[in-house]
Amino acid sequence: MSGNQQPSIDAAEHIGTNATGDNIEGKRAANYSWGGTADKWKRHPLPLIDEPYDYVGFSSDDGNGNYQTMTFKSGGSSGTTVRTLALTYDGNSNVTSISRS
Repeated sequence: MSGNQQPSIDAAEHIGTNATGDNIEGKRAANYSWGGTADKWKRHPLPLIDEPYDYVGFSSDDGNGNYQTMTFKSGGSSGTTVRTLALTYDGNSNVTSISRS
């Protein structure tokens, strides 16, 4: 090994084009930001929608105008579903929870 090469770190940190399936390499990362109520570094969780999409469908109206399901798709309205969110409401039509599948 020559110079400052650290293959174990490089292999753990970088993602080659074979793994990304794209024409560019990627880099593994965890999202952190400073601040909040504790004034320290805080790790951010993954987003609810973690796949690319180009269409969002709303369905399952509960009778009060509240949609209970959001469907995210890649390839338009008849494309492949990449994520579904289920929404629940309280008696005042306020969203109380969201779960994903």
